Amino acid sequence: MSLQQRSQLAVTRENNAPLQTLKNGLSKNQVAPRLALSTRSTNVATVTSHVLKATKPKLQPASLKQTVVEVPKPAPKSVQIDKIPLPIDMVDIDEDDMEHLEFSSVYVKDIYQYLFKIEGQNAAHPQYLQKHPTLRAHMRMILVEWLVSLQARFKLLQETLLMTVSILDRYMSETDMEVSRSKFQLVGVACMLVACKYEEMYLPSVSDFAYMCDGAYTSDDILRMERIVLSTLQFEFAKPLSAHFLRRFSKAGGADSLTHTMAKYFLELALYDYSLVHCNPSVVAAASLFIAGRVTGIVEWDETVQYYSQYKTEDLSFVVGKLAELGATVETNKYLKTTYKKYAADKFQRVAKVVVQSKEIAQLAKKPASN
Repeated sequence: MSLQQRSQLAVTRENNAPLQTLKNGLSKNQVAPRLALSTRSTNVATVTSHVLKATKPKLQPASLKQTVVEVPKPAPKSVQIDKIPLPIDMVDIDEDDMEHLEFSSVYVKDIYQYLFKIEGQNAAHPQYLQKHPTLRAHMRMILVEWLVSLQARFKLLQETLLMTVSILDRYMSETDMEVSRSKFQLVGVACMLVACKYEEMYLPSVSDFAYMCDGAYTSDDILRMERIVLSTLQFEFAKPLSAHFLRRFSKAGGADSLTHTMAKYFLELALYDYSLVHCNPSVVAAASLFIAGRVTGIVEWDETVQYYSQYKTEDLSFVVGKLAELGATVETNKYLKTTYKKYAADKFQRVAKVVVQSKEIAQLAKKPASN
């Protein structure tokens, strides 16, 4: 290699030296932070471990013992039902329903045994109108007839109507306030609103109820009275209705459609009579079926019906006499016209007219029931 070539190579190396130094510096700077970060992480973990070990005895001292406080459980509010076996010689009316789950044939006997036990709870006082001096029994009949017209106007279930009157009688019995004549209708419509919320899938609006009151009360008045009714009765509305028992009794007696519809007619007539407000729903249902069975000749009050209804004919004398009297005088009683017109229609097989023309009704209205 010539002297000139060696001089050029030395110059090139000197020119490239700063670039190589810069690359080496960058390489060191990339590694250094990673090592530092790794070192810091290790140190932090180590310090944290020591701190936790040092503070652990202070957070959980060995002398501290955990004390388990046992909170007493509230006693269940339930009714004990005794399993009553079916008598050997008694017909099992649920035997043919084993394949139909909707009839609950396995549990239905226990269910009705339970309903019989709780139906007397929260019963209305037989003379509750004495707490409200401005009200009379015929005013209650006027209110019930208006509630029947609302039920027909809004196409509500009969269970809704029965519950409405049941809530009305219970509230009037338990309230500490005197209900005046001008507020009696307000109580009735508020009770129907509560019953609709319990029974109906689609219920009328509060404004609809206010409209039917013909301007006597506003929607706020109805809602305010609803809150008073709910608080007075402590939101307890799971009470069996006479319609629930009637279905069971009609099945036990083998009632046809006409007899069952006629019995439902007497259930509705029973709502008007102030002397029946304290009667259990099962008694009213049994008496209604007994009268309907006598009129149509379909249902006999035999041992099967007596067993499933738990009533003999002599147990029904008082209620049967009252219902028969209402059925015999329905055409002349101005407070029963709405119910009579309702059940005189073809939709209900004109049972109201059949009852008025029946000789059995006239006989039952004059003397106690007999088989």
